[in-house]
Amino acid sequence: MKLNNNTNIIGKSFLEFDILPSTNLYAISKIKANDLDEGTVIFAHCQSEGRGQMGTVWESNHGENILLSIVLKPNGVSPMQQFILNKIISLAVCDFMKNMFPNEKIAIKWPNDIYVNQQKIAGILIQNILIGQRIAASVVGIGINVNQNEFSGKLNAISMKMVNNQNFDVKNLLPILFEHIEYWYLKLQNRENFIIDKHYLSHLYLKGALSQFRRSNGAVFDGTILGVDEMGKLKVDVDGVVEVFDLKEIGFLS
Repeated sequence: MKLNNNTNIIGKSFLEFDILPSTNLYAISKIKANDLDEGTVIFAHCQSEGRGQMGTVWESNHGENILLSIVLKPNGVSPMQQFILNKIISLAVCDFMKNMFPNEKIAIKWPNDIYVNQQKIAGILIQNILIGQRIAASVVGIGINVNQNEFSGKLNAISMKMVNNQNFDVKNLLPILFEHIEYWYLKLQNRENFIIDKHYLSHLYLKGALSQFRRSNGAVFDGTILGVDEMGKLKVDVDGVVEVFDLKEIGFLS
């Protein structure tokens, strides 16, 4: 696949595979061998062991979707601040979706899903390689449902094709996606954290709306999402008290 990129970093090196167990795992193995430059994209038409957050399976038919990993080397981002990488990639995928579907409702469902009209269209999995107190490299895994028509019943999923009943050429989509990623990555590199945080909050799914959640012990409660803290934990107003939740500590019922 030959791409026509207008980027200086993202996708300048592009490795394409018919099938890989996982693009993230491939990238990590190559980084440890000091064999990948920043901005390298590993793209697979199929992943036999694709994973989402917390080890969930990423469901994807062969050749119908975007499955890739990007190698980043974010200078000045400490391990304590690593959630800001989720923010910029989420914003990039949101902007990509708004480019494709300007009239649809696009949102970031904490911590790593992108929703179109309250259904999941994309997921993000970022794995960081740490050396001491710094992030030596980040592997950004992105899965976007493009032309897949059917998903298992337990998934609240949608694809780009299902949004407007149109087939998309993945080759033509990738340069657009890479431009959005590079835009937000440069914001991070230029220390424009205030702008990143502001835009992230403006896209956060259910922010400011009274919603139902479930605690890890099964208890259901009403709360209002306020945002996230620097560690990426979700801040929720519960009866006037601000509680902070990690990924395994809260589930969405709304």
